[in-house]
Amino acid sequence: MNRMASLNDYVHALIDIAKSNDLHVENVEIKWVKDSTIKKLVHQGYENRPNVIASFDKEPSSSSFYPEIFIIGNPHTIYLNKENDFELNLLSIAHGLAHADFVNRNDILKRLKGLKQRIDNELIPYINNLLQREDIAHIKTFLNHLKQISFYTWSPVHHFIFQLENKLYSHYLGNNVVKNLTESVAENLSLYETVIKRANHLKTWEKDLARLLALEAIYFYGIHKHKLINEGWAAFWQLKLVQQLPLKNDEKLKLAILEARMHEKNNDGINIYSLGKRLWEQVPKRELFEVSEKNSDVTFLDQFYNENTHLLEEISSTKQEGKTKQTLVSTEYKKIKDELIQYYLFQHPIIFVNNDLTKNSDHLTIQYVNEPYEISMTSLMTFKKSISYLLNEKIYIKPYNPLQLS
Repeated sequence: MNRMASLNDYVHALIDIAKSNDLHVENVEIKWVKDSTIKKLVHQGYENRPNVIASFDKEPSSSSFYPEIFIIGNPHTIYLNKENDFELNLLSIAHGLAHADFVNRNDILKRLKGLKQRIDNELIPYINNLLQREDIAHIKTFLNHLKQISFYTWSPVHHFIFQLENKLYSHYLGNNVVKNLTESVAENLSLYETVIKRANHLKTWEKDLARLLALEAIYFYGIHKHKLINEGWAAFWQLKLVQQLPLKNDEKLKLAILEARMHEKNNDGINIYSLGKRLWEQVPKRELFEVSEKNSDVTFLDQFYNENTHLLEEISSTKQEGKTKQTLVSTEYKKIKDELIQYYLFQHPIIFVNNDLTKNSDHLTIQYVNEPYEISMTSLMTFKKSISYLLNEKIYIKPYNPLQLS
C-alpha cells in the first residue's frame, strides 16, 4: 500500500490513540490544502475571513513554511499542507489533535467555538452584503480605525481572563492602579463599547459592523492569551501519540529529527514550542488535565517556569544597541521569569475611559498607564486619531497618575 494512501488508516489510529490517552478529540475534521492556501489561512486567521478585514493584518513571509494550521470552530479543522511528507503529516495530525483537546478542555477557549459559529453565521454574511451596497473605500477606512481600538472591548471572556490574572497585576502596577482596575474593570476596559455608544453620528450599518467586529476581536483575544500554553500542549503530546503507531525504524528516526528541528532555539526571540513543552514537563502527571482547564499563558508561566526550565531553555534578556548590536542584560532566573510574565501580561497597554473627567469636561477623556512599559507616543497618537475619527469630536488623552484626584 502506498504510504500516503495509508495515511487515512493512521488518522483513525491516531484518533483512537488520543482517546485512549483521555484526550477530547471529538468534532474534528482534517483537510489537505495547497501551501498557498495554508499561507492565506495564516494571514486571514480563519477560512472565508473577508479580505477587507484581513488586509489590515500583517502577511506572513513568502519563505515561511507551515505544515499545518488549526482553526477553532464547530467542527475544529486541521488544515494539512499538501507539501508535507508522510512523517510530517503524522506529526502535524497529532499536533492538531492535541490542539483540539486543549480547546475542548480549557475553560476559556471552549467558549470560542460558539463565538466562531457566530462569526461565520453573522459577521461574514453581513460584510459580504455590505460590500455590495456601500462604498468600499469608506468601509476600509472605517474598519482600519475600528481595528485600532478593537482590543479594548469587553466580554465574559475578557472578564474571565482578567479575574484569572488579576493577582499578578499588583506585582507590576502601583496599588492605586490595581484598585482602580479591580473596582471598575468593566468601565475601564470597555473602551470599544464606550466609543461606539457615544458616536451618535455613525450610521446604523457602521454601528452594526462595529458590534459584529467585536466578536472577532474577542475570538482572537482568547486565542492570543493562550498561545504559549496551547502550542506547548500540542508539542507535549504530538510525539507521545505518534510513537504508539506501528512505525518502521526509518519512520521513527525521521520523526525524531522533525521533533528536534521543531525545538531548535533561535538567536532572537523565544521558541514557544520548546518553552511550552518544557513547562508542561514540569506539571505533575496527575494534574495535567486540571492545569489545561484552568490557566492562561500568564498563570501557566507563573506556576511552572522554574529553575529547571530556565536552565534547559537558556533564556536571557538583551537590549538593542544600534541596528545590529545586542547587549546581554541578564540570564538570572528570577529576573527572566519576571520579564516573561510581565511581557505576557502587558503585551497590550492599559488604556481606559475616565468617566468623571469625561462628565466634567463634556469631552471623552482617555487615560493610559505608563507601567510597567512606557507607551509609544507614536502608537498613542495613532490610537487617538482613530477614536477622534470615529467620534468626530475632540478627545482628551493623558497619562494616569493615581496620586491625582479624578
